[in-house]
Amino acid sequence: RNLWLNWKALERVYEDHDRKSRESVAKNQRVFDALLATFSNAEHVPEHLRVRSDFSNVPAKERPPATPASEDAEKARYVLKNLVRDWSEEGKEEREKSHHVLVRHLRDVVFKEQLSKIDRMYEGGGANPEDAARPRVLVPGAGLGRLVYEFAKAGFETEGNEFSYYMLFGASFLLNCCSEKRPYEIVPYWHSPLNHLSREDQYRSVTIPDESPGDHVNEFKPGSSMAMCAGDFCEVYGKPEYQSHFDAVACCFFLDTAKNILDYLDTIRFCLKKGGTLTSIGPLLWHWVDHSDQLGFGASPLNKIDTTSFEKKGGGGGPKNHDDDDDVEDEDEDISIEVSLEDLVAFAEELGFRLDVKRHPLACPYATDRKSMHRTVYDCAFLSFTLEEK
Repeated sequence: RNLWLNWKALERVYEDHDRKSRESVAKNQRVFDALLATFSNAEHVPEHLRVRSDFSNVPAKERPPATPASEDAEKARYVLKNLVRDWSEEGKEEREKSHHVLVRHLRDVVFKEQLSKIDRMYEGGGANPEDAARPRVLVPGAGLGRLVYEFAKAGFETEGNEFSYYMLFGASFLLNCCSEKRPYEIVPYWHSPLNHLSREDQYRSVTIPDESPGDHVNEFKPGSSMAMCAGDFCEVYGKPEYQSHFDAVACCFFLDTAKNILDYLDTIRFCLKKGGTLTSIGPLLWHWVDHSDQLGFGASPLNKIDTTSFEKKGGGGGPKNHDDDDDVEDEDEDISIEVSLEDLVAFAEELGFRLDVKRHPLACPYATDRKSMHRTVYDCAFLSFTLEEK
């Protein structure tokens, strides 16, 4: 009898659990359906980016699987968590400790006088477009686009760069198709049963967006703008048309996504104007370390570097592209170079960057559930360099 009573009690608990799980899935699905609908047969969407909703005329072997691969499901869950970080009121604390550190530094320190002068030109009327051109800021690893939006609001001509299709689809949706007047509810923590104080915490909803670019774009300062560019950072910004193009490059949790940090620094040096600013905040997690089996941990990064791909340029094209070199073996792509903060600064200085500001530690939570028993908080470093004119 006791076993039967325990079973019935467990059944009642999990009937409620099942109901709330279905409600959570439905809320998340509404957001993903709305997101994908903006890429379904829309005239403004390139053919290769259009999302099919009807596969009845598609051969069976070319149809997507009924159940997504585990890595695809994980990426979708990651988008949900980053929607909280970038586009909810709950994520404001995280953005204040990372995004806004970069924005304030460029707006209130580096470009303070230039922005004030431009604002006065527009206020006086008849501003010359060349004289009143706003500083260009590149945001690599822009994710869902919130930092791009914040720089545009602050009076910059801003371009974000992102490689992940998952993030690009989300950024397009949030930047172009959402309104805070018609918000969505997501349940970002339903997918993990770990470290919840209560089931209510696991099923709690978060409203997005807290602020919509579409509702505020008319409030931007004259000349400020925002745009997104898809593609690999080094491939895109190593092209000749981007040489000495930007006044600043602002990296938020980005530099440690490099397989080879020297490639990143070399590309930044190429696309940044002389006298321009490189600023960064983040940890050194080195995302590709688990993929590198070329050398053991602790090996000198100099032993991993193909020096033919890393040369100081005298004004000709951007950083060398390995695709153009038949002598480079495919396995070089698996090499990951992990360096300390001290070494990163030393490499940058060797490339002609002057370190102006270094602050550490800055406690920065990242995509974390504020009600969880486990939170991810990094002791980040804030760096600001000037590319010296040599």
